[in-house]
Amino acid sequence: MTVAIAQISDPVTSSAINSDSKTDKTELTLLKQQVFPLGRALSSQGHFCLQEFMAAYPWAHLSWLAIATSGDSLTGVRIGVVTARVIGQQCGIPVYGISEVGDVETLLAIGYARWQQGDRGDWADVVPH
Repeated sequence: MTVAIAQISDPVTSSAINSDSKTDKTELTLLKQQVFPLGRALSSQGHFCLQEFMAAYPWAHLSWLAIATSGDSLTGVRIGVVTARVIGQQCGIPVYGISEVGDVETLLAIGYARWQQGDRGDWADVVPH
């Protein structure tokens, strides 16, 4: 099983997708979606929400991350980007910073397409636009 996380800030939305194996890149299936309307509490509560969201998924199964690099709250975007960069760096997985995304399904689809193409998105390149 392959799992990916996407975050969109303010409110924070986290989503996981599933593919049968790390080599099966043919199908995108939404497994779980959860919204955490944290507002200003994002900086103090965001990590607890991510921990809750990922409880059923081993971190070792992450294949890639997609993060929205634009949004209403610059502080929220920065927190999401830093979180994604740290996870990407520590797990050794690609992180895709995607701007101008309206919903989480689009964000996941763009990230998934980049992963399918073999794009190794560098976590260091994920910065807000």
